Amino acid sequence: MIILNLATEKLKHEINIKLIYLIIKRTFLILIFLMIFISLVLYFYKNTIKLLGNEVSKQYDIFKKNTDKYNKKSIEVNTLINDAEKINSEKINWTLLFKNVTDLIPAGIKISALTINKEKIVFNGLAKERTDLLNLRKNLEQSKLFLEINFPFKNISEKDNINFNIEAKLNLIK
Repeated sequence: MIILNLATEKLKHEINIKLIYLIIKRTFLILIFLMIFISLVLYFYKNTIKLLGNEVSKQYDIFKKNTDKYNKKSIEVNTLINDAEKINSEKINWTLLFKNVTDLIPAGIKISALTINKEKIVFNGLAKERTDLLNLRKNLEQSKLFLEINFPFKNISEKDNINFNIEAKLNLIK
């Protein structure tokens, strides 16, 4: 087979330029379509991210409202617990106090009235003999529960069947 080259150099040059132009044109068209495609994808991603961001913001607001409500409730509960602890720390173990007081009273003493508050105790009663009353006084003075015992002289002025009144400051150790 014989190949004939009938085209002139000028025509060959024009054909080469047209081919290069066609290649460049197709390349630009492909690039334009790629840029349009990428722009559309990015646009949809942007809108999707925006919608997700709005949803996250709404969920955060709901979460914040709920946590604020629970924070307020936990503060209230903590306040109640602190108040209860304060009350418990200030309470007096009355059973133990009465047991300790009754252990100090000798057999010949009958208590007719016992007045107690957080600071002092008042004993009113009847002692069969003066020695019983003196033993009660001695027991109270030796006990760590009482301070500043007020034992009036009239309590020991009689010998038998003595009505007495004794006041003492309480020394309550928490």
